[in-house]
Amino acid sequence: TNEINTSIGKWKVAMNPLSCDVVDIDKVPMEYHIKQEDKIDKKGLIAHYKETGEIINGVQFKQEQGIRFR
Repeated sequence: TNEINTSIGKWKVAMNPLSCDVVDIDKVPMEYHIKQEDKIDKKGLIAHYKETGEIINGVQFKQEQGIRFR
């Protein structure tokens, strides 16, 4: 069986959704390739600003407020 009953509840073994690993990208047909824009390292930009105070052209920094309840 794939179920185990305990005093605190039931454990069940279930199949996860099918997944896929690419082992050789050059052999995958182009119809399955997705074009992507360049990604920017935002954490790197923030670290640079904190270290140097320099604001890189094309970047704005913001700091918002939020409410947290625990």
